[in-house]
Amino acid sequence: PVRGGPAMAPTYTIEASLAIYSKVARVKPRPDKLVGTVEKDKDYLAFMERLAKPVAKLQSADAQLDAKEAEEAKKEGEGKEGDAKKSVTVNATSNLVMGMIDDVASRRPVRPTIKGRGAKTARAGSG
Repeated sequence: PVRGGPAMAPTYTIEASLAIYSKVARVKPRPDKLVGTVEKDKDYLAFMERLAKPVAKLQSADAQLDAKEAEEAKKEGEGKEGDAKKSVTVNATSNLVMGMIDDVASRRPVRPTIKGRGAKTARAGSG
């Protein structure tokens, strides 16, 4: 601010300049090529079909519990003979798995143990 004038009011100097090229590039409006294509999209159509289908309402918790208990009671009545066969199958399966685990364990190499600096590694059968 330059001091001067009545009652020491600030005065300002301004500078105006003239642009040599006063034209501004105009952006030409282009039509959007994707307008109206969403209605043809297969994912959108599948989504709209799912929206149009009525939603099946769930049963109340009490009704679901009653149905589950009735199903379990029905299985218990039928399963008297099937339980003996299941236990044999489970035992045979568990024996097979345990045998496979033993086979893998017997092929596993012995890992070295380090007791201190420069210690030799432990080998199977040495002691």
